Amino acid sequence: MFTVKDKVEPDLPYLLQFPPSRRHVLATLPGFEKADVQAVAPEVLKSQSLPTVTTPDFDKDGFYTPTGFSTQDITKLGRFPDYAALSGVRDPNPVPENWDITKAKFRPYRPFRWGYHQHMVLFDNVPEDYAIMMRNETDGLYYLRAAIVCSSVGWYAAQHRDAPLKSIHTHVPRL
Repeated sequence: MFTVKDKVEPDLPYLLQFPPSRRHVLATLPGFEKADVQAVAPEVLKSQSLPTVTTPDFDKDGFYTPTGFSTQDITKLGRFPDYAALSGVRDPNPVPENWDITKAKFRPYRPFRWGYHQHMVLFDNVPEDYAIMMRNETDGLYYLRAAIVCSSVGWYAAQHRDAPLKSIHTHVPRL
């Protein structure tokens, strides 16, 4: 478990660094044809960021997600928006109809750096790990808020909950 003594000093340069704006996608969605799709300035995103460490109040207008969606946009999108379009992350491909789980070959643990993958039978159909990293508006760092890790290799999500990414995962050298 991440403790107070493990806290890292705020990296102030990250306060004005945000992921790419996704506001341009709004114009492709029904009801948003006339929406302002211009990216929101980093200074505005910082000063009017939707809280991530407390419960956000979606009844208050003028707050923004790190990707530039406003509280008004979120309310108008409704409960089940097209996440793939909004995020730019495609949905997984469905498993082919002729795929037979009874004929799948057992793939024991193999190191991640090998040319094939332990779940290669599924190809790109289902991601094996899910982690929700949320940007903290006070220091600009991303923190692990929730995760399900199916191939942990001794890694436990509970050990890293609420920890910043830089304390969970160190630099990975290029191969």
